[in-house]
Amino acid sequence: MYCPACGKQLPDNVYFCFNCGKQIRKDPSPAIQQPADANAAQGVFGSNTVASDPDSQKVQMKVLDAQDSVTVLEHSIESLKEKEGPDSEKVQEYMLILAEMYEQSGEIDDAFRVYDELVEIRKRVYGDCSREMLEIQTLKAIKRIILSSGQEGIGALRKVIKKQKKFLGEDDPDTVGNLTFLAELYKQMGNKESRLQAWQELYDIFLQSRGETDEHTIDALIKIGHTYRDDEKYGDAKRTYEHALALQRMIPDINEGKIRQTEEYLQDINDSISAFKAGRIYTRITAGICLAYAAAFFGILAYSFKHPDSWIDQKIAEITWSMDGHGGWIFVIMGIAAVAAGILGIKKLFRLFMGLFVASDYK
Repeated sequence: MYCPACGKQLPDNVYFCFNCGKQIRKDPSPAIQQPADANAAQGVFGSNTVASDPDSQKVQMKVLDAQDSVTVLEHSIESLKEKEGPDSEKVQEYMLILAEMYEQSGEIDDAFRVYDELVEIRKRVYGDCSREMLEIQTLKAIKRIILSSGQEGIGALRKVIKKQKKFLGEDDPDTVGNLTFLAELYKQMGNKESRLQAWQELYDIFLQSRGETDEHTIDALIKIGHTYRDDEKYGDAKRTYEHALALQRMIPDINEGKIRQTEEYLQDINDSISAFKAGRIYTRITAGICLAYAAAFFGILAYSFKHPDSWIDQKIAEITWSMDGHGGWIFVIMGIAAVAAGILGIKKLFRLFMGLFVASDYK
């Protein structure tokens, strides 16, 4: 049953929503008049003491805060355990709701306490390596990633995936779903290496189980290309997209939109490679100009010191004492510019030199 006001999932026998206070149904038993205060809320969870006057009912709908809601649901779970058994499906359903309520109220430790209890219940009912058991372990790992420790949660999810591969199969939807979630999570974290490994793992799974021309295999291959692209390994990305495009064209009934999309990915990579090559040419020219200017300036300066009576030394003296003795500032500015040009030229040359090590990625 769900609250018509807020959509919260509720137990079947509730009279008021413990999330928003909305009245769900009326008590069929005779109403007993109660004072219009907080005590009128006693028995909200199925009590026959619901006040009949409007003021008291308003108090009942508003009196439940988050802690009261948790307490009410905890009592309901204990009652269900006695009535239907501690491992019943209804108990598990309510415990999932309780864990979510703990999360919303910021009581993370209590939420994980409930998840741990659910793990033990499903272990008893379904077995340690059952799908149901692995589902709750997946949920717990994902909650750990979101709510507390990302690395600890990722480690737990990796263990679940390992079990899923062994007991459910590598191509099982749950296994594939968790690996896909992990790859997207690595993308958000900026962990390109782990992201690439996750997509490569998915690609290998699809390749072995479905074949090279299956759309799932090609989609995983394109995701690998995206990872290379985001890591600025444009050469690898280009080769990956080209491979994916060739496979897509081998499928007779494939959606033409997918082919066009892959062609766009490939064109973007080609544009990036062209921009990189143009940038290398610009870097060479800029570095050459800067270094040539710096070398010329300091070469002239050194020559003038070595040959004090040369015409170069005379020209420097003329510039220095021109403009009523302020011409020296021109020489100082030229010197600062030469130093800056030299530094800039060296930086660009170094950048160009380092680019040689990754040039193969842009071919």
